[in-house]
Order: sequence, then structure tokens, then C-alpha cells
Amino acid sequence: MNKTKIGVIGAGKMGGAIIKGLIDSTVYSAQQITVSGGKSERTAQLAKVLGFQLVHSAAEVVAASQVILIAVVPKLVPTILKEISPLLSEDQIVVSVAGNPPLATFREILGKDKKIVRALPNTPVAVLAGMTSICFEAPVQEAELAEVFQLFQAIGKTEVISEDLMNTASALAGSSPAFVDVFIEAMADAAVFKGMPRDAAYRLASQAVMGSAKLAYASNQNPAILKDEVCVPGGTTIAGIRSLEKNGMRSAVIEAIIATVENH
Repeated sequence: MNKTKIGVIGAGKMGGAIIKGLIDSTVYSAQQITVSGGKSERTAQLAKVLGFQLVHSAAEVVAASQVILIAVVPKLVPTILKEISPLLSEDQIVVSVAGNPPLATFREILGKDKKIVRALPNTPVAVLAGMTSICFEAPVQEAELAEVFQLFQAIGKTEVISEDLMNTASALAGSSPAFVDVFIEAMADAAVFKGMPRDAAYRLASQAVMGSAKLAYASNQNPAILKDEVCVPGGTTIAGIRSLEKNGMRSAVIEAIIATVENH
């Protein structure tokens, strides 16, 4: 088990998902995690269920932690950074999972000597199946980066990218679970229309999507090849593919990702 003390400032949907994932992973214990989440009843209930230490201020999180996750909404990040800036040591690592602002804002407020990492996880971190994009700059060293990797690899996969691609990564991995949920719901609706009970339809659709994603990731093959392996000449699957293309699914997905990127 990793012994690093983790602090989380903000326990909303993303912060809560990360906390749950870290504890469920067994790589970190609840006793290692200190959280400040405002006066939310939801956060207090989460603390009762998961067993982490809930404190009243960001300052208490900083005092108790080696790695500090900033998980508040982006508009609150500058306020939080100004509050914790005088309290940070050069040995602590600040990890933003807030989406924005960029690293330059963190350096401006915290100072160029502080170790700062931006990470963009998605909500499946709650079930140890997340995808986290990571970018960083000096003075973050290999040892600190390894610590951050271990944290996010306990709850899913990681990918290091350049900061100029973080908005694209946010759309591709961060927002896309909502798109996939729409796809699952639509498939299930079709099955319900054809007489299948809804709970069974959701299970079949969810498992099919999950299995297909695992196969695509593990095989590292072009998705088109995997698609072709299911489509036999003149078969039912290629008939369904034809309908998807006729109704603009590919274009709709492309436009959804682009729209999400451009809305950042």
C-alpha cells in the first residue's frame, strides 16, 4: 500500500469519484486522505460511508497532505490558490483536476518554485476505470511525477500530453462518458421497443460497450479492424452499420467532440 498522504480540496462529483476510487483501489487507505468539501451534507455523508478525514478548510488539507488535489469548480481555483499559497512547501505537489485554469495561472499565484501538475480524469475513476490526461512543467521531477502516476493509475489509465491538447483530451475522455451514456440509453430504448425488459436492456448494452472498449484498448488495433471482424458480408451487423452511417452517427460524434472542445 502507498503511504503518501493525499489531500482533496473540493468533494463534488469529480472529487468524490476520485476519493471513492482511491479507497476502493486499496492502494490508499481512507486514513491517508484528508478532504475539505465546504458545508455540503453530501460530503459529510460521503465521509461517513468512506471513512476519510473531513476538515473545514483548505489550510487543514495542506497541513495534512503531501499531494494536494484541487477539485473545485474552475472559477474558484484562483481563490483557493491564493489561500493555500503561503502554506505550501517546495516538497508538496499540487495537482489540479479542475479542468481550468492553465499551468501559467498556477505558477503566477503559487510561484515558479512550486510543483504543479494538471490532470484531467473522468468519472469512471469511481469504478477504477478512469482515463486521466496529465501535463506538467519544471520543477516537477521524475519522482514527483511517479507519485502522481501511481495515484491516477490506481483508479484507471493515464496519458501524458502537452498542455495545448488538454481541452481536446477533456472532450475526448472527460465529456465522452456522457455521450456513451446516450448511446447506451438509445440502444436499450431500441431493445425495449422490441419487447426486452428495460433492466435487461441496460445490462446488455452496458456490458457490450464496456467489453468493446476493453478489447479496443487491449488489442491496440484500429477500431475499423475490430468493426470489420464483426461484420460478415451481407449480415445483420453491416446492415446496422449502414443505418448508422445513413443517419449521420459518425458526423454527429465528430461534431459533438469538436463542439465540446470549442466551448472551453
